[in-house]
Amino acid sequence: MHVDVEIEGGEAIALRVREELARRHHLRMVEADWRYCDWIATEGYERSRGAGALPSSAAQYPQLRLQLFTTPATPTDPPLPRIPASESGPSSLAESAALLEQEELRQWALPEEVLAGPLERYREIRDSPIVLDRSAQIGRIEEIVQGALDEVFSGERASSWRRRMAEAGLVYAAPGRTAPAAQAAAVSTALGERGTGRGIPFCEAMVRGSFGAFFAREAEREKEEKAGSVLVTPDDLRAEQARARQRTPRGR
Repeated sequence: MHVDVEIEGGEAIALRVREELARRHHLRMVEADWRYCDWIATEGYERSRGAGALPSSAAQYPQLRLQLFTTPATPTDPPLPRIPASESGPSSLAESAALLEQEELRQWALPEEVLAGPLERYREIRDSPIVLDRSAQIGRIEEIVQGALDEVFSGERASSWRRRMAEAGLVYAAPGRTAPAAQAAAVSTALGERGTGRGIPFCEAMVRGSFGAFFAREAEREKEEKAGSVLVTPDDLRAEQARARQRTPRGR
């Protein structure tokens, strides 16, 4: 009886914590296999320690873990949500770009440091003295985008994205949002099978959207720099001469 009371008390506390997180911070917790949670926590600790970036707050993690588990953590695949076969299938992957329209993922974008290589190749094309026609420029940019899909969603990054999308699927499945749950699960599975983002609509939308955001920021920075510059470029001079001709009355 004493054990039952402790268990019930623990469940009540957990429920209150979940309700508080949802109410105050709009965070929703869902259940997941403890073996998976143990593995990703241990993997994160080892990765940070290996990179020399372990925060002091995590230094005691191995000792704290021993209070819960006495056996080593074992690699565990991310758990996928259970979705009825009638509500999943090839269309889930084909429609996966729609995930970025969901409120929780609407702000997702790749940071510039992740796209550093592809963006540098874009700058080389933009600043090249060789003038390409529009179709050739579009073709080169498309090559850069496809290369970014390989770089961003391969290797360790592929594993990270595979896990992230599986977890998103669990979050969507918990309240019965089966369509985005199936889409997220399909992306996770496809990344595990392909090891690249090519041909995965969600990944392509992420890369293209991030490129578009970068282009907009770059254009805004150039506009601000130009507004604060006292230098007059040949293009500026020609534009001013054209405006002057338009202002000059005819017949003079």
